[in-house]
Amino acid sequence: MIMLWFWVFMCLIIFMGLGFILKPRAFPNYHEITPELDNVSTPDDLPPPVVAFYETIAGDAIPIIHSVVMTGRGVLRFANIPFKARMRFTHRTGYDYRHYIELMWFGKPIVKVNEHYRDGKGYMNVPFGTFEDVPELNSSANQAIWGEAIWFPTIFITDTRAKWIAIDAHHAKLIVPYEQSTDEPEQEFIVTFDPDTYLIKRMETMRYRDIGKPRIKWILEGFDWKLWNGILIPSIGTVTWADQDYAWLTMHLEDIVYNVDVSDYLLQSGL
Repeated sequence: MIMLWFWVFMCLIIFMGLGFILKPRAFPNYHEITPELDNVSTPDDLPPPVVAFYETIAGDAIPIIHSVVMTGRGVLRFANIPFKARMRFTHRTGYDYRHYIELMWFGKPIVKVNEHYRDGKGYMNVPFGTFEDVPELNSSANQAIWGEAIWFPTIFITDTRAKWIAIDAHHAKLIVPYEQSTDEPEQEFIVTFDPDTYLIKRMETMRYRDIGKPRIKWILEGFDWKLWNGILIPSIGTVTWADQDYAWLTMHLEDIVYNVDVSDYLLQSGL
């Protein structure tokens, strides 16, 4: 009898585990397409690795991006469980965003996450609570605005509030605005460029993960760069907290749309 219950238990564990392996169906692509993009020339006062980066991803015509809707699938760890996930991130670049994420089991959503950042205030609705306009959340959300711009990196030079500062041949400091904070009017990323491809290899910043606790180094990496809407961007991105030995989030980009009207979409929840 003990062996019977052991095998029943093992079969149940295997069955439950299969639910985390099945790849969920993708979200549909956004219903609009990218229009023709306006361009500007590359500024002549950038650090050398930054100049090489922009020449590689866009040549001498830098697209101006005002809004983004990106859709993909990947893996997100929730309660340290690696859930298959599908996600849609919407940005008014440099100012507001909305994240919608579904954590999947057997291809069905069992956890839905809605996050917003508007007018300098963060909002997060997750199964264990709702948080709104908390200093740590607001600061962290502003860094997400700029960290996720690895998928629309021309904003780092077309938005004049952002500034590049030279470090060495393969690193530069990116200073971004945090205009809603009087204590912290700017935030910074250390950006590492690949010496062979000139592409961004890593972006790092000190970021809040938990309310009431110190900041932790937050690392965003891009892989498998491909041409989307005339710009070379990563098709895979990972987010890692420095005190963990695994990626907290991995996103495989499946659709990205630039410069469509997202004013109403940013105010919604869900897909």
